[in-house]
Amino acid sequence: MQDKPHLERLVNINKVSIFAEIGVLRGFTTLHLLSRCPSITKYYAIDPWILTPEYSGGPLQLSDLSFDNWYMDIKEKTKPFESKLIMIRKFSQDALHDIPDKSLDMVFIDANHSYEEVKKDILGWRNKVRVGGILSGHDYHIDGVKRAVNEISKNEYELLGLDLWWMKNK
Repeated sequence: MQDKPHLERLVNINKVSIFAEIGVLRGFTTLHLLSRCPSITKYYAIDPWILTPEYSGGPLQLSDLSFDNWYMDIKEKTKPFESKLIMIRKFSQDALHDIPDKSLDMVFIDANHSYEEVKKDILGWRNKVRVGGILSGHDYHIDGVKRAVNEISKNEYELLGLDLWWMKNK
């Protein structure tokens, strides 16, 4: 993700303490933020780490084993941060039950990019973000993401870089 520096800056400027990343996959963003954002005291990394239709049939020939390996790799690479990292191996909508309402300073959505799923994620996860906290996500250039963000935010969002959208939670 080329927008990691923008996300890092957004976290650091706002002194985000409790953060949730929805859609972790290989953990590059997770490791980047944990390494460079000292204000983070609790980091929820949420992903099912399983082969879904979104990933099957592509040129990479992925399998469930690939996702298991990525999950184990992330656990190993983030060991220095294990006191603040909570990995939740669930789909984003199922993980909503694991996070108290209004408990997050910021959520970053980068999971399924279809309009329906992005819309569900924004609507569900914004209830987990405190008033004045930050609701954000990636891949704004994808039609489904752009449509959901525009529809829900009523154009009260900002873009950082090419693809990072964010807004204050009301």
